[in-house]
Amino acid sequence: MQCLFFNVISGNFGPMSVVEILFLVLLGFVFFIWAILWFRVLFRLKRVSFQRKEAAKVGYFGWVLINFGVFRDFFIRPEFHGDRRKVLISTAVLFAIILIRLVILTSG
Repeated sequence: MQCLFFNVISGNFGPMSVVEILFLVLLGFVFFIWAILWFRVLFRLKRVSFQRKEAAKVGYFGWVLINFGVFRDFFIRPEFHGDRRKVLISTAVLFAIILIRLVILTSG
């Protein structure tokens, strides 16, 4: 069964097969989840940064240093462990789907 999408990954510009379309839909879904997780992380880091800025009563340049500290804390502090794990797993799944798609669709 062929659809009217074009296949660039395998080198021919014929219609895409159903398998290729399913991989594309799966990749889009996982990317959507990945983006949602990253936006949640960034909004949480922004909220923590504003709280620390208000507590420290610093100006703009002090707030920039606080932002760097918050990003560092994201990678090392235990309170961000769940967010780190979710983002890491979703990134690994995203890369795995891309690699599986490349292996399966270019070997055929």
